[in-house]
Amino acid sequence: MSGCITLTFLCGVALKLISRNEDKLLATMTEEQKELFSRYTDCVREFQAMAECLLFQNSFRLGGRMMLEVMRGGFRDQ
Repeated sequence: MSGCITLTFLCGVALKLISRNEDKLLATMTEEQKELFSRYTDCVREFQAMAECLLFQNSFRLGGRMMLEVMRGGFRDQ
């Protein structure tokens, strides 16, 4: 359980750092650069959401395969 807490803590720290650095970067940009950066970050977030969905799908399939393997092995032994 402590591994999950540590990972959650590290994600929180990373998000704060990203936010702080993004704010600093935006403060140095022109309005045109801010618009371009906003479009860029929107695309990155959309890509990350798709990647997370694919990761979930692949992990779910792997879990299903593992369950089938266990069940097949269990039925052969009986």
